[in-house]
Amino acid sequence: MRRLARATATGLAILSAPATLAALAAPASAADTHRAAAHASQAPRRVAGTVTVVGYLRLQKAAAKGAGTQAFLFCESVEAASGPATVAGFGNVTDPSAACRELGAVGGDVTRMLVHPTWMVPALEAPVTVTVSGTWTARQVSYQHTYRNTGELSRNLGDVVGF
Repeated sequence: MRRLARATATGLAILSAPATLAALAAPASAADTHRAAAHASQAPRRVAGTVTVVGYLRLQKAAAKGAGTQAFLFCESVEAASGPATVAGFGNVTDPSAACRELGAVGGDVTRMLVHPTWMVPALEAPVTVTVSGTWTARQVSYQHTYRNTGELSRNLGDVVGF
């Protein structure tokens, strides 16, 4: 797994994305705690440039009937000495980096997201509720909305709900 390095006033801090994601889970299982400890014991990889944690989000989606699923998303921005900043993501969504870029395009404001505006959504009624909570650029994020179906959900929130 990948680790993040961040310059601090006292030196170089090492941030472990898997450990951070495991810490966000509530409640953490014994298996999650064991995996996080195993990742924390691995040698850190140094990242060239300045790493800024942009946000971390807890994502949940649930159909009207049936159990819900949840995922975590941890986003960072890496500014190299030369070249533009790159956005990277970690978590258990299908494409965390793409999800972070989509959120970054709207400043983390989930209510403004319309990732695929030209997608046609079926008229099928199969409600799905999504809940997003966490922090984006030191701002609290709290969002809950019920979409008509998963097509409408994916059209609006794109890779953020790809789990």
